[in-house]
Amino acid sequence: MTRSRRSLALIALALVAFAPTAAQADAQADAASPHDARTNEQLFADATRLKQTDKQAARGLFRLACERSDARSCSAYADTFTAESFYGSKDSQREEIWGRSQACELGEGTDCIKLGKLLDPTNVLSAARELQDLAGAEVAYRRACADHSLAAGCFEYARLMGHATNPRYDPRVARDFMEEACSMGESRACARQDQ
Repeated sequence: MTRSRRSLALIALALVAFAPTAAQADAQADAASPHDARTNEQLFADATRLKQTDKQAARGLFRLACERSDARSCSAYADTFTAESFYGSKDSQREEIWGRSQACELGEGTDCIKLGKLLDPTNVLSAARELQDLAGAEVAYRRACADHSLAAGCFEYARLMGHATNPRYDPRVARDFMEEACSMGESRACARQDQ
């Protein structure tokens, strides 16, 4: 299996593993029907207006637009779970991971980095232990670096590959990606190279 197929398989696995709970899906289904005639742009605008007054309805609209392949809505959907996710709600962490996975898959490079940080067991602010996925984090960071040319993605991939607790620890790969991140202007990478 090629690396790109393996990457897609890992992301697809994350999408299935982090599907919403039944209660969350029911609440979101009440907010938006799959037969809703609004465009993704209209759904996004309506959800953005609702976000402050009716978070559940906003989530439903963002999710519907996301399921219709609107990357911006996937990112916004994930953003609605960030605070609850940070405070340890596993259901919210699952939802945030799902939204970030979708957005990353649809081309939002910054969401690839955010997904990597949620899945990364070496990251202090990652999701609950049972939701962590080292291989998924590697794929997400690498994708942010290689597919989206994001210096922060290269840095995070280098940091993870150079982390002593990583079973796939590879100091050569870490060094190469740290150099690439520095050449792209990532000051944290340049600072590490100077050490």
